[in-house]
Amino acid sequence: MPETALLALAHNVAVLVAMGLAFHALPDDWLLRRTRPREAALGLLAGAMGAVLMLAPWQYVPGIFFDARSVLLAITGLYFGPLAAAVAAAVTASLRLWQGGPAALTGVLVIAVSAAAGVLWRRLRRRPAGPIPGLELWGFGLAVHAVMLALMFTLPPARATAVVAQIAFPVMGVFPLATALVGTLLEAWIRRARTAEALRLSEERLRLALAASHQGSFDIDLATGEATVSDEYARMLGYEPEGFRDSHQQWIERMHPEDRESALAKFDDLMAGRIAEYRGEFRLRSRTGEWLWILSVGRIVARDGGGRPTRVTGTHTDITARREAEERLREAQAEASRLLENSDSSRLALLSVVEDLRAAEDRLGRSESFYRGLFENMHEGFAFCRMLREAGRAPDFTYLRVNEAFERMLGLAGAEGGRAGEAILDLREANPQLVAACERVVDTGVPESLEAHVGRLDRWFLVSVYRPERDHFVAAFVDITERKRAELEVNRQLAELRRWYEATLDREDRLLGLKAEVNELRRRLGEPPRYASAEPGAAREPLAEEKAA
Repeated sequence: MPETALLALAHNVAVLVAMGLAFHALPDDWLLRRTRPREAALGLLAGAMGAVLMLAPWQYVPGIFFDARSVLLAITGLYFGPLAAAVAAAVTASLRLWQGGPAALTGVLVIAVSAAAGVLWRRLRRRPAGPIPGLELWGFGLAVHAVMLALMFTLPPARATAVVAQIAFPVMGVFPLATALVGTLLEAWIRRARTAEALRLSEERLRLALAASHQGSFDIDLATGEATVSDEYARMLGYEPEGFRDSHQQWIERMHPEDRESALAKFDDLMAGRIAEYRGEFRLRSRTGEWLWILSVGRIVARDGGGRPTRVTGTHTDITARREAEERLREAQAEASRLLENSDSSRLALLSVVEDLRAAEDRLGRSESFYRGLFENMHEGFAFCRMLREAGRAPDFTYLRVNEAFERMLGLAGAEGGRAGEAILDLREANPQLVAACERVVDTGVPESLEAHVGRLDRWFLVSVYRPERDHFVAAFVDITERKRAELEVNRQLAELRRWYEATLDREDRLLGLKAEVNELRRRLGEPPRYASAEPGAAREPLAEEKAA
């Protein structure tokens, strides 16, 4: 008799496993994101499967029969939650009461306890992220069916003892293993659904990252020349993705004639195996006829039996803004060089004038007519001053002689004869470093040159200071505002270019991480990796900026 029961129950379990494939046919969303209606629907599905099992049971005596409904209900509570377990229990309990017999109440109790055990085990585990091991599932099944055997004692004592003696070995041998088997299958389906969902999310994040970075992907079939491209690839060139088609030949035709030869030479190097990765910058014509600068990176991802390349995948990045910034930087540097040359010429002329002043002073002494004539005919601003030092007061100086250029540059009309502290523009406050340099020259007699910024005027000056006699100094001013602005623009462009470059490197690192994540998830699903450039050991040539650094 136990052998008959064992075979009958094993057959019932086989029917359960076969019907369990219905869960595998469910959409991934049903296994991962459950709503109340979905849980209720899962409960109805489990209830229907339980009804089928109950209609093909192993019958001990009329009215007392056994089947694998306890396995099904326990698994339903464990994996699908209390609502699904309650619905499934209600369906199977209703059928059991309709079937009647002396063990109807016991059967309903087994149904209720099995469903409740699954829910309780689920709560005790606190819904861990990791899978449930097969050994734990077997132990869970053992516990559920030990309680099931105990419920047999709700039958009359004599009959209960006989029933337990007949079914204990088949039930405890088959049903815990069935629980582990069905649970393991569900674990595998849920794990695959989670992996597929993670892959979908990773690919979506990668798509968004590619779109945000103006980067499109391509996949070229070298046998046909046809190219499969991403939506962002089409949008980058000004096309709507739905109607855009591309090929290797169209890519060549779209390329700027001046860039075509070098780009194709690199592609030939990739095909011949002379380089592991294609990396080049060239211009492509957009739908509107504009030329876009593109950074193209690609690798061979498939070969035929003879080792010949059959597929190339990679990305196109719109670097037009970067190239325009580089061009503006070159123009700014050229303009700065021109201004520097002009400034150097003016400075040399100024130094020559200063030397002439010194020679004239030696020859003619302090000739008022000489100084005045020289001052009035020069574009540089000159101020001949006497340093004043009074106890308890900040150093001051008197403008003994100034020329018109000085008054015009600094807005100090009528300053001659007055003190710096009384002038409209007090240089002591406007640029303390300049006044400190004048004090040092008066004290040491060593000439100094410095660049001084006068904030109130928003002007830059190249100032040369020397001491013609004790307690006196001459300051000669050359307006270098345009040159300084050009230098500041160059620095701003350099900073912008550096920020762009660092952002590009950071973006490439993030994209590489996303591609590696997509590859790993595809491997888990048994699919080949999509992005060869993200595979371990893939070579990456440095960008032009990295080589320059």
